[in-house]
Amino acid sequence: MCAWIPLDIAASAMLDFRNADVMTQTVHLMHPRPVPSHSIFSLMAKSLGVNLVPYDEWLSKIEEKATESVGLPTTLSDAIPALKLLEFFRAGSYCEKQGLDPIGIPLMDNLEAYRVSPALRNAFHTKLGEEDVKLWYKYWANVGFIVDV
Repeated sequence: MCAWIPLDIAASAMLDFRNADVMTQTVHLMHPRPVPSHSIFSLMAKSLGVNLVPYDEWLSKIEEKATESVGLPTTLSDAIPALKLLEFFRAGSYCEKQGLDPIGIPLMDNLEAYRVSPALRNAFHTKLGEEDVKLWYKYWANVGFIVDV
């Protein structure tokens, strides 16, 4: 499941936590309505105009590039940022085989966060989707992480 949270909601929730009448020990900041990761990845692939491939197939391609980059200057890993996170992605493959989210981020109990944050309670009426993906791409393109699509 993907529980990524839009920045504006996260910022509002952080203010809610800070200004809460009751002190909280721990809060988990995540989207109140997680969606299947596959749905977000499908929207990302659509935005890029590429086909979505199974996670292990994608990981194999990244591992091939990693093998090609042995002994080369860091320019290849600069051109393919996923190479810098290869161990993280390998762990994701294990998670997916266990029936978990391939990103490997566990869903947490966030009832305490909902209790003290009106922003999170209001976000329950929203769902991650195509508009969020478009905003992420716009940001990633602006900071040079991806080529503008």
